[in-house]
Amino acid sequence: MKKENRSPEVIELAAFKERSGLSYHQIGAKMGVHPQTVFTWISGKNAPSFLARKQIRHFIYIEERRLKRGSQTDEEKGAQA
Repeated sequence: MKKENRSPEVIELAAFKERSGLSYHQIGAKMGVHPQTVFTWISGKNAPSFLARKQIRHFIYIEERRLKRGSQTDEEKGAQA
């Protein structure tokens, strides 16, 4: 699979990764998937399943809202203390 054939969800995930500055590891941890999985989706090596695409949409929705509010999770706040 080439990058041109990526699903809209994966294209948006790649754009979100750039906007947020999060690493594959951080995105994977937040989504509950292995960082390599996130990498293979974004690189176009593998396509996410229907359920994974739904999970990507939900993840982006929640994280975009969090970024717009400028809020942090309790875990992120604790890491800065």
